[in-house]
Amino acid sequence: MEEERRQSDIHNPHDTGYKYLLSFKKVFIQLLKNFIKEGWVDMIDEYAVMKIDES
Repeated sequence: MEEERRQSDIHNPHDTGYKYLLSFKKVFIQLLKNFIKEGWVDMIDEYAVMKIDES
């Protein structure tokens, strides 16, 4: 029942999938490197990236 209530609170059903995928540091950094063509992206240290779960 808790899961059903939580699912109904999600405004966009894809949010859960995106949140899951982006919770992996390698996936998140690869996404940045593939879509943001800025020099600072290449300086990201994967080991220094921290996940902050706020939502």
